Amino acid sequence: MNALRFLLALCALGLAALIVWATAQANMFASFGTVLADPWGIVAIVDLYLGFIAISVLVWMLEPDWRIRLATILPTFILGNPWVIIWLVWRLPMIVRRVGLS
Repeated sequence: MNALRFLLALCALGLAALIVWATAQANMFASFGTVLADPWGIVAIVDLYLGFIAISVLVWMLEPDWRIRLATILPTFILGNPWVIIWLVWRLPMIVRRVGLS
């Protein structure tokens, strides 16, 4: 499980690095305007935010502390998947135990 957690952490770092790089290359709001001008761009954004909603439901159901629930769910809609992966890396052992995979 530690190898999986490490791989997930690397993915979060890689995605965060891409976000930093993209931020330095182009104005985020102008870029989103371009994305939203294309029908498939709208599909991609809706898909992204539906994924945020889905993971938020799982966090709400699995996280025992309501303060951590909110501290994970609320920033997800701004910080995106790197934030979700950080929570997943941290909570993966608990999730595995609760789901009964260990």
